[in-house]
Amino acid sequence: QIIIYTDGSGDNVKKDGGFGIVLIYKEEEIHYQSDKYINTSSARMEIRGALKALQLIENKNLPVTLYCDNQYVVNSIAKSWAEKWESEDWIDSKSNFPRTKRKNHDLWIQVLEEIRKFTNTVKFVWVKGHNGDIFNEICDILAGEARKSDVIIDDSILLD
Repeated sequence: QIIIYTDGSGDNVKKDGGFGIVLIYKEEEIHYQSDKYINTSSARMEIRGALKALQLIENKNLPVTLYCDNQYVVNSIAKSWAEKWESEDWIDSKSNFPRTKRKNHDLWIQVLEEIRKFTNTVKFVWVKGHNGDIFNEICDILAGEARKSDVIIDDSILLD
């Protein structure tokens, strides 16, 4: 089994962010820190963290448990919200006419595609942030450090 912890960090005023990941497999820890993203949001950084973690796993035959302190990310998968949004062609039913696509749909499409590559279960679990969980705390530090990176990725040009 592979255990993943992810955390995103973003400033919705400065519109910058980053994310951190801890992968645990057979007692080995792998830490990953993103580069700095601009023209982004904290929600996008949380989703990007989960997406990148899933992409980093080469053996898609193992069960995966992903821990995240963001309920939007966890519930979107654990409660099948993202699959529901997909079945509605990502249209935000609360938007004014003409209807618009749901925020972050570009990332959710990729997350679902990545999950579907696994032959075993991929489970998303909420963990309370800043509550002493060592791996969540490491991810939080990595995400904060990512925002200081000299390498900058413009998230707005990555939208479809």
